[in-house]
Amino acid sequence: MSILAWLCKRRLPVVEISDHNVDYDVDSVRSDYRAATKEVMSYLLSLQHRRIGMIYGVTSPVLAEDRLQPYQESFQAGGLPVDQELIARCGPTIEDGYQAALQLLKLPERPTALIAINDLLAIGALRAAADLGLHIPANLSLVGFDGIHVSEYLVPRLTTVRKDSVGVGREAVKQLLVRINGPDLPRQKVSVPPHLVIRESTGPAPLE
Repeated sequence: MSILAWLCKRRLPVVEISDHNVDYDVDSVRSDYRAATKEVMSYLLSLQHRRIGMIYGVTSPVLAEDRLQPYQESFQAGGLPVDQELIARCGPTIEDGYQAALQLLKLPERPTALIAINDLLAIGALRAAADLGLHIPANLSLVGFDGIHVSEYLVPRLTTVRKDSVGVGREAVKQLLVRINGPDLPRQKVSVPPHLVIRESTGPAPLE
């Protein structure tokens, strides 16, 4: 028997904190990136970017479906083709992000913007762009996810999507207290949306 099943059988209060769509049939606080990814795409498209690459570095696909799917859907909604060549699948390390960015930026028609599914991959992409003599954001816009602390101190400062970790924790504690006081209440599902933080690493698409 799994630990979760054992806890539920004992009727102990459990709150799942999650950013994916696996349903464990317990109270949950969700903070996925779907709406925020669509906001990122809308922002980049408004800056006239049309070739937008994605660095998709994961250990398991379920961990980042909330970024890949809305990325693809945003092209379709805008009447633009989804170019699979612009999706670089790789591992989760900075080096993986570096190599994936090199792959994308060496295409005959390179992307004018890159979305990395986390800030560590974006740091690798930042280095790759510099090694190729590309200036950010003049030649390439770059967006990460997670809002890690160091993203504020890169050169240039990284545009990123940040989760409200304090808000998620607060909601989880609220749910636990409600469940303790009302063990037979219907299951609770709360969403705490991340938000886009626009900084120096994004700008209009280059004219050339």
